Amino acid sequence: MTADSDACRSRRRRRRQMTANHTLKFGPFRFIPRQRLLLAEEKEIRIGNRALDILAALIERAGELVTKNELIACVWPNSVVEEINLRVHIAALRRALGDGQAGVRYILNSIGRGYCFVAPVTFEANEPPLEFGSSGATHVPALPVPLTRMVGRERDLEVLIKRAQTRRLVNIVGPVGVGKSTLALAAANQLAPYFKNGSRYVDLATISEPSQVAHAVGSAVELKMRSDKPDLAASLNDKHLLLVLDNCEHLIAATASLSESLLKGTHRLHILATSREALGSEAEWQYSLHPLDVPDELGASTAKAIGTYSAVRLFVERAAASLPTFELSDSNARFVAEICRRLDGIPLAIDLAAARVNLMNVRDIASHPDARFLEAINGRRTAMPRHQTMRAALDCSIERLTGSDGVLLQCLSVFRGSFSFDSAISMAARRGLDRHEVSDGLMSLTEKSLMRTHITGHMARHRLLKTTRMYVFEKLASSPDAPLTHRWHAEEILRVLRDAEVARQVVPPSQWVEDYRCVTEDARAAMKWAFSKDGDARLGEEIAAVLTPLARASLAFSAYPPHT
Repeated sequence: MTADSDACRSRRRRRRQMTANHTLKFGPFRFIPRQRLLLAEEKEIRIGNRALDILAALIERAGELVTKNELIACVWPNSVVEEINLRVHIAALRRALGDGQAGVRYILNSIGRGYCFVAPVTFEANEPPLEFGSSGATHVPALPVPLTRMVGRERDLEVLIKRAQTRRLVNIVGPVGVGKSTLALAAANQLAPYFKNGSRYVDLATISEPSQVAHAVGSAVELKMRSDKPDLAASLNDKHLLLVLDNCEHLIAATASLSESLLKGTHRLHILATSREALGSEAEWQYSLHPLDVPDELGASTAKAIGTYSAVRLFVERAAASLPTFELSDSNARFVAEICRRLDGIPLAIDLAAARVNLMNVRDIASHPDARFLEAINGRRTAMPRHQTMRAALDCSIERLTGSDGVLLQCLSVFRGSFSFDSAISMAARRGLDRHEVSDGLMSLTEKSLMRTHITGHMARHRLLKTTRMYVFEKLASSPDAPLTHRWHAEEILRVLRDAEVARQVVPPSQWVEDYRCVTEDARAAMKWAFSKDGDARLGEEIAAVLTPLARASLAFSAYPPHT
């Protein structure tokens, strides 16, 4: 009996490996498990992830009865679900396959027992990437191997894999440290079998001159450079290839130009790029990568309550790698939540902060003031220089600002929370910028992923990412403009609060709180400066007086979390 069971398990293990590494053909369909892709006549059949899991489990044991319990355990591991869930997804799968139409059957039901995949299945080996190029090399370079697990990006990865197959130029756009490179490499690794010639990776962060971009691409695809202007399009014209262009932001114009010429000169080349801003290239499809989700400041702060947030999950996993005894508990949960909030859910910053738990406890990290918080999250010596510290990563992004953008960014760094367009104009005007420069600057900072713009109630609000604000504010604090900037900020907050007093007479209470409570964090900061030895106590008293009604109303509506 034991020998029979072992033999059965061995057969299933071989079958599972064969299923995972092959394209499965049945009827007019092709199923590629590694890409989670179901095709009919080369057109994607869109079904849910659960239905795909069921299909994979049934095909893996084609011709055998798979019990309901086995399917549920396979598709919903570690979960308790009703049998109705299985029946719903089986029905969806049958509809997608046209099961039963014209007498063709794929899935048979054994009443009360389970299901069996009955259509003939053929296994077609996934072709390995073909070696090409005129360099004479016999080894195709692999994509960089990730050393840590990607956390909280399952949905992003799923969307990218699908889009990169149908769109020839996909650009992942997001702020520094948000995980663009990690996501691009994860997608490229999974997409490699789909492209006959595989995937190639080019890290543009390692080059500085626009003229070097084409040579970097040529080197990645193993083409021998015979001239200063290699004809890459002609060399790649017959290749079915995914080209990953990572870290394009400092070479935007050159990357956009090369991308357009390559796509126009080839038929099956696809490009997956990463940048802090759009390439502005023809046929570009942008994918905005947002930070991981973080616990709300007014929400519960128990381990159970915050443990489902992706930023917290990343912190806990990385902290345990640094300190194996680290665990998320009710006693440290609120400090972990505070760290993740202050880092805006930026994976690089969270990774660096979590790596410090072997030297500092989470309470100490969370209690660092803004002026020293970036120092508390310096990280790995073995990382790329720009990823060893958040300051180094931000240097690469902010030092490239030109013209009035840098002046505007420094003016705005004094705001702790979100601010309006009028407040931005008021602050920037004191530094000599006009309305047009502020408008263009806000748009530019948003496009460069240094700032977010959102609508709360009926008001447009802007906010610097917290790590960006801390970095720029640190520069401001050491400049001779700091005292005046703090005064201007306090005066502007007083003006906003007086406007709020007027609006209170005509706006419904809940809407009024929604529109103005985001000012309270800046009001507290302004009062802290005003009552300091270098401040203006009279200005602080005026702010405190007009802030009181808003603070009381905010507490009354505390069930509605603030939007900052």
